[in-house]
Parts: sequence; C-alpha cells; structure tokens
Amino acid sequence: MESKDRLFTYCIEEDARGPYVSIESYVSDVKAVQIPDFVDNIPVKELKPYVFAGNAHREVYLPGTIRRIGRYGFYNCRELNFLSFHSNIEDVGSGCFTGCHKVKTLEVTMTDDTFSCFREILSEFSEELYVIYHGEEEARLMFPEFYEEGVENTPARILMTEVHGSGIHYRNCFQGARFHFQEYDARFPMAKARESQEFSIKLALGRLSFPCQLSGNAKEEYKNYLLERQTLVVRSLIERQEPELLMWFLEDVSRKKRLGEEELQEALQFAQRKGDARICACLMEYQGRYGSRRSSIEDMEL
Repeated sequence: MESKDRLFTYCIEEDARGPYVSIESYVSDVKAVQIPDFVDNIPVKELKPYVFAGNAHREVYLPGTIRRIGRYGFYNCRELNFLSFHSNIEDVGSGCFTGCHKVKTLEVTMTDDTFSCFREILSEFSEELYVIYHGEEEARLMFPEFYEEGVENTPARILMTEVHGSGIHYRNCFQGARFHFQEYDARFPMAKARESQEFSIKLALGRLSFPCQLSGNAKEEYKNYLLERQTLVVRSLIERQEPELLMWFLEDVSRKKRLGEEELQEALQFAQRKGDARICACLMEYQGRYGSRRSSIEDMEL
C-alpha cells in the first residue's frame, strides 16, 4: 500500500515483527529534515534507495526506529552538513553517502552494546568531522580527514591504494561495537604531529569539556597542550563565537595560569573587531575578576 504524506511518500510493508513504514521519497524542500518515528502508530524502519538523492537538505535527523537505509540513499546530497542517527541501524546501503562532501557534524545516539553502525557511518566520510556522542556519558569528538591515493606498482603492474592522514587511524578506535576512548586519546601525539594546531586545539577542548572515560594522564596531556597555546585557544574560541566554552576554558582549564593584562586586552580588541557582544561581555567580566590582581590563595596555588 502506497501513501503520501505532506512531506514524503511511503508504503506499508511487513516483516516478522509486523507492519512498518518505508519512506520512498521526500518531497519537501525544507533545509532541516526530521523523519518521524511513527506514521499512524506504525514504526518507520526503512529509507528506500535514492530516497534523498540529489536533494539540497542541509540537516537530516533520523529516528531510533530506522533499521535500514537503501543504497545511494543520500547520493549527491551536496549541501548536507549535519546528520543525526542512532547506532542501531542494521543495514547501510552501498554508496549511501557518495558525493556528500560537506558533512561536518555527526550526532550519534548509542543504543546497543552488541551492535553499532557508528563505525560504518563514520568511515563513510573522509573529511574532518565533529561528532556529538550520546551514550552512557556525553562526548565531543574530532576526527581528522584522510584521503586515498591509487599508486601503480609498475614492475608488478598492480594498482595499490595508499591511505594518507591520521583520520583513518582515528576512525579505527573501536573494540567490537564499542567506541574505545582510550585508543582515541592515545592517538593525540599523532594528531599533534600531523594535523593543524587549530584542529588539535578543538580536539583537546572537546575531550576536556566532555571527559567521557578520560584518564588522568590523557587529561593532563590535553590540558598542558592547551595551556602552552593559551592565546591561540582564546583567539580560536572568539573566532568560533563560543562564549560559554571560552569562559569554561578561562575559569577551569586556565585556573592556575590566568591571562595577563596584555593578552586580555588583545583578546578584547579581537572580540570587538568581530563585533561579538557576548564574547566582549565575558572577557570584561573576567577582566573585572582577575585583570588587575589575584587573591592570595590563587598566588599560593601558582
């Protein structure tokens, strides 16, 4: 049976668990797509092949009921930059995300310890990624880019594939279905050596601000890296317009290494040039608290 909703066409199918909805096409041109969990109390379990192919959607939110995405489901969705999904998708079709080169953020909700599509979907994207991770604890993870290159072994007449970039190593931090945070943290020296300072700063900030399964040694390594580049971190957070994260960094991470008056003035001037009133207010509040003098307790801690 085929039906048409205001936003999509779908059909009702049946498996061993009963009837389910299969989305066949999405007919709306909205930029943010929210697939429903249920249609007329029937769970939405499947996205048919090519369901979003060539569409200009920028954000797609998939419910926890989805179990299958057909082949080339998001083929050439050139504007897609955000995808939210649950880890219990059982089948991701071939070429599902081919041509989706603008995806910058994945949001994954972990639902099962025995099975997860997280690794499979993560590996679909070779570009730099920011991952919002919802599990037993919250995490914010950065994944570097990687790229593949075909190299010909002329004497043997064999075409070999070489993978460049630390991104492939970061995407292999799994033990079975579970993401392995300790392996992820152990790769930070690789990121520092191969990736930009801006990337490594974002990675360290993500792990410290959401310290899911973060060991004491890894915490110190991330913290020391940021403190050695304190001015760059502040400038980066101003550039990214993240006042809450900036204040957390200044108040918590930099508690024993306050910004000097000259550094603070430079940060304020930079924020003013950016025209960000919230950042300016945060920095002025910080200046009022710590700009001219520190308490004796803080001096003793230093």
